[in-house]
Amino acid sequence: MKALKILGIIVLLLVVLFFVVSLFLPSTLHMEDSIVINKPASLVFKQVNNYKNWEQWSPWRESDPAMVITYEGADFGVNSSYSWKSKVHGNGKLTITQSIPYTKVSNELVFIDGPAASQSDFLLEEVPEGTRVTWRLDIPHLTYPVERYFGVMMPGMMKKFFKTGLENLKKVSESKPNPPEISVTTFPETTIISITDSCNWDGFGPKMGEMFGELMTYMGKNKTLQHAGPAMTMYSKWDEAARFAIFDAAVPVSGEAKSAGRVVYRTLPFMKVVKGTHFGRYEDIGPLYAAMDEYIKEFGLTEGCCPMEIYVTDPMLEPDTLKWQTDVYFVIQ
Repeated sequence: MKALKILGIIVLLLVVLFFVVSLFLPSTLHMEDSIVINKPASLVFKQVNNYKNWEQWSPWRESDPAMVITYEGADFGVNSSYSWKSKVHGNGKLTITQSIPYTKVSNELVFIDGPAASQSDFLLEEVPEGTRVTWRLDIPHLTYPVERYFGVMMPGMMKKFFKTGLENLKKVSESKPNPPEISVTTFPETTIISITDSCNWDGFGPKMGEMFGELMTYMGKNKTLQHAGPAMTMYSKWDEAARFAIFDAAVPVSGEAKSAGRVVYRTLPFMKVVKGTHFGRYEDIGPLYAAMDEYIKEFGLTEGCCPMEIYVTDPMLEPDTLKWQTDVYFVIQ
């Protein structure tokens, strides 16, 4: 009986000690790690701002290939979410709550039957070597007493995942080609002569040749006009399903003239635009359009009408297609 009494006292003291010690443990948790990635912030941002890209570098996915993942909400950025079920890591959900190109992505992290909701941030900073990425985790409320002990153990548990995740992110990012340079700028007021026509994609080349031929014939008859810039195309309709386009072939000019036939003399207004540059064959320009579409969504811009291509390099004078420069402009409101 005496031994049982002593054992009971010891158990009671341990229980009291458990609760007393937890009073002095931190009620919040902060941890972080960082790495420098030899790529621009715009490229790294796309890896952390899109949960589907996490599959390429996530340390939890790597350690549990059987993890079941569900994507919900937006494709990327604010209100996109990522839920998982894992026998190794438990069940939980991530939701992007803030997305600031190309500097910060904040996530709300919720573990089912785990600690209180926490915040996970990726901070991106341009440095001479590329981009410094800081991954940090904050749990603002560790409840008394159990979660406070969890907060003491968690940094040791999470450290290897932070390190592995950042190293994976670096490897994946540095394996990708640099993204095109895209920026918000302005397009000046420009006087042009233009022709509007349409065709299926297969007939685009011949149709463009025909239209620019008409414009050159028109200029030959109007000696008051002079070339004032490279040829351009403006698209008023681009139907992916039907592979059909309605567009204007245009040439910037100086001097005065009158419209004649289907050649229209007019002035484009000053416009706010998103500009991107492509080097290479015209038929390989698609990825630039996709990147510009994503840029507009990332920055919450509103696109107007109509996309324009400026053919900076004259293909008749430059045989190397890799040097052909095409500037693309999306009008924004």
